[in-house]
Amino acid sequence: MDAVIAWVDGSDPRHAAKRQAAMAALGMAPDAGANFVAPTRFSDLGEIYVCIASILKYAPFIRRIHVLGDDQAPAAIGEFARQGLCAADRIRVVDHRELFRGYEEFLPTFSSRTLEALFWNIEGIGDEILYFNDDFFLNAPVSRADFVDDEERLLLEGRLRSVRATLWKHRLRDWAARLRGQSFPPVRFKTAQAVAAALLGRRHYLSLGHSPRPLRTRTLAEFFAARPELLRAQLRHRFRASEQFSPYALSNEIELAQGRARVVPVSPQVYLTPKTELTAEGLAALLADRARRYGCVQSLDDFSPAARALLRAQLADKLAGFLPAGLDLPG
Repeated sequence: MDAVIAWVDGSDPRHAAKRQAAMAALGMAPDAGANFVAPTRFSDLGEIYVCIASILKYAPFIRRIHVLGDDQAPAAIGEFARQGLCAADRIRVVDHRELFRGYEEFLPTFSSRTLEALFWNIEGIGDEILYFNDDFFLNAPVSRADFVDDEERLLLEGRLRSVRATLWKHRLRDWAARLRGQSFPPVRFKTAQAVAAALLGRRHYLSLGHSPRPLRTRTLAEFFAARPELLRAQLRHRFRASEQFSPYALSNEIELAQGRARVVPVSPQVYLTPKTELTAEGLAALLADRARRYGCVQSLDDFSPAARALLRAQLADKLAGFLPAGLDLPG
């Protein structure tokens, strides 16, 4: 099983310039308030190093870690190998140009839903992957058996929800946003999952949380090979759009429909947002709770400086020996 991590450094001037040009082409002002171009979506405060270190510590079964980058790479990523924390070929940066081989006309893109549709196109990727956002981390040991059962079925954490109800809720929100004068209404996480299930004619979709997701690369490769126009319609969006489906949700629905996956209860996790009231004791208890196998620090750039410093100190202590020496963690 390989790991794939979606990453971007939105503060890179070249990346910011490309993003602004793509927004201008859509008629969006630089300060457009649409949630899919919010600066927090492109912020990088070093969360990627926590994600990688947690995989090295808690998921030694992971063969290779593929980090997606748009003509950029995390500055200290080479230190993991240079300091002997992993083999030289364990971590590799996958440029978008590699990911989009054969589909170069759709670059540049700033939508993770576009990227996710092409994971199967990564050079040397394994058939099984564990997909991370760069703000995810493992909080306790995991094994392949946590993601694939004895009958080779994927174990998918989530809750079944109505496709129809979710899509109607989206239409009402979209309508209300446009009445308020929003030219680019919000694009929502659950809507993209419901759209994926609707493509297959399913009445319910598996609603997922913010945690690593097991996938089989061949599932979408085979699906899109029979439906190339559907793939191209997904890829043409430079930014997240309501018309886009969630590729990993689509993969899940295919696996469930074909009996190659089963739904399991949602695990408790360390889920931190800028609204979380952090104390040293409370955070230490969360990070020490081995029942919470996964963690997510969402929108770290919106945390207070004190909260970021607290996180940096406790995560550095938790992952000591797996983070490169001298690395400046988020904070």
